[in-house]
Amino acid sequence: GEFAFLFRKGALDGARGVEGAAKLALQKIGEGGESVVVRLGEAKGASGSAVVEVGDTLDEATSVDVAAAALARCCLDARVANATIAVSGADASVDWSDLLLKADGPELLRRPARASENEVLSWVREWATLWTKKGDNARRLTTPVDVVPTPNGAELVFVDKRAPKRSKAGGVRLVVEAVDGVRVRAVRGTYSEGIAVKAMSEDLILARLDEDMARTFG
Repeated sequence: GEFAFLFRKGALDGARGVEGAAKLALQKIGEGGESVVVRLGEAKGASGSAVVEVGDTLDEATSVDVAAAALARCCLDARVANATIAVSGADASVDWSDLLLKADGPELLRRPARASENEVLSWVREWATLWTKKGDNARRLTTPVDVVPTPNGAELVFVDKRAPKRSKAGGVRLVVEAVDGVRVRAVRGTYSEGIAVKAMSEDLILARLDEDMARTFG
């Protein structure tokens, strides 16, 4: 089955301890299933529209309405399975499907682009190839990548020579979408079980993407 955990604002180590204990208890009674951890802030001082981020990245106030809406949506949305999300804000009248989309992958970056969808799509595909060029000015990563064009963008696929053959070593998928204008989402690629996340390479790709998009699209 599916279940959700509700954490009030407090010490993160303590919250993680409760999470671990709850999962262990459910496993012992044969109800492990899939889980979603929802981290919330105190209700006092909540303001603005609901915000969702993957991981323990938010430490802002969360209204009762937003908390209730988030928990209800998580129980119905398979994309949040086995994810940890942080929710804050006061106004629950938001597109929860789009907010919870961040858990699918998970999403690593979301950025608007002031240009047409076709212009951004062409730019993203060209930008992705910068990570495979040779020479003194080539962009380098701790783990090299291959670039695979996709219908709505491109994927930088990590080439991990230490990984077993046919295993998936992750990557960063760049998705161009016509949502509230045009936006680009960077989503973590698929990793086979036991393959470590390439955090340093991911962080560098995301930092350069954010910087280059700001310079190009404002």
